[in-house]
Amino acid sequence: MCNTISPFAAALRLYCYTSDVDRVEEIEAAIAQLPPDEFRRLAQWLHAREQSTWDSRIDADAASGKLDFLFDEAEDEAIKGTLREWPPTE
Repeated sequence: MCNTISPFAAALRLYCYTSDVDRVEEIEAAIAQLPPDEFRRLAQWLHAREQSTWDSRIDADAASGKLDFLFDEAEDEAIKGTLREWPPTE
C-alpha cells in the first residue's frame, strides 16, 4: 500500500479537523504544490462546479419569478423601440 497521497488530497482531509481559515490556507498551500497536469484538472473541475452552481441559481431565480422584471423591461423597451441587441453588433 502506498503511504503517500497527493498534496491536494491531504489538504482535503483537513476539512473536518481545522477551522475554515486554516482549512483554506492548507488547501491553497497544497494547490501551490500541484504539478501542472493536476492543477489543470483541478482548475477544470472548479470551473465546471462554478458553472453548475451558477446555472442552478439562475434556474431557481427564474422559476421563482425573480427574473420576471427583466422580461418586463425588455418588453417595455421593445414597445418604445429602444430595445438593443446583446451583445451589440458593430
